[in-house]
Amino acid sequence: MQQRTQNHLFNFSLLLNSAAMAVTTKPAKFQSEVFEVFSWSTMDPDPDQVRRSSFGLPYRDDNPIDAPAKLHPLFQDELKQILRSAWGVNNADDARRIVERILGPGMHTPIFDAFLQLGEEFVRFHQSSALVGESEKLLNNHILFLEQLFSANGIPPTDAAEYKKWIELRLNPAFTAVLPPTVPQTTRAWDLLRIEAFAGRSVSCGWMEPDEYEDIAARTVRELQASFATWSDVARSFWWGRAMWLCDEIQDIPAELCQFNKILTAALNDKKSPWVRVPLHPDADELEAKI
Repeated sequence: MQQRTQNHLFNFSLLLNSAAMAVTTKPAKFQSEVFEVFSWSTMDPDPDQVRRSSFGLPYRDDNPIDAPAKLHPLFQDELKQILRSAWGVNNADDARRIVERILGPGMHTPIFDAFLQLGEEFVRFHQSSALVGESEKLLNNHILFLEQLFSANGIPPTDAAEYKKWIELRLNPAFTAVLPPTVPQTTRAWDLLRIEAFAGRSVSCGWMEPDEYEDIAARTVRELQASFATWSDVARSFWWGRAMWLCDEIQDIPAELCQFNKILTAALNDKKSPWVRVPLHPDADELEAKI
């Protein structure tokens, strides 16, 4: 099982290391497995609907993949329990508050993006310096800088202490053995894709009306389009953001970090995937069809 998980990560890492590849229009083949995880309601779907329905693919509960979120009467109680225990969402208002925070200033992004950029600077310095004391000095300087940065931007300065935990994970050989080789510019997708988990599942359990969620999904897609060029960029950002979210409690690095690798590999590679069939940004033919 561990070897199988690592193989999926290898596929995912290869995909994410090819940022310039048009994976959304010309899928690459990095594995022999076939992923039967996508079903469609039509052979000629509305691209905008596909984006709204599939942006949060790792958390997507509904099939077909090109259809709006809908009520799941048989699983309402189970979904409500998941929302309460895993996300602290007890009703539609809780989901709305989280959504507005993510689409506004962001939930984890302001902190994680600061960690990301400084962390990569620290890794480069640490790998090139033979003096342990110098690395420790730089780490302390980074934490001091983060405390000041967070305080000036309304973030509790105590959150800067988490940076040390991120660096410990970032330097862990088990982490470096499985991480995608290309570092994203932002971890914003980690926040944005989880809107499907909060609000999409609020529709599934009956707390939120589908029409309201369609508006939320459209806003989320616009934010993704403003932040990323391709679905590959989205996947990379999601992976790194989730790694940071796990850094203070992770027990089994390969297993926990690779949890979504199979679906992300399929999303970027499977010819049936909505992320392969419909690029994040409309192409020329789609734009012309809208005129």
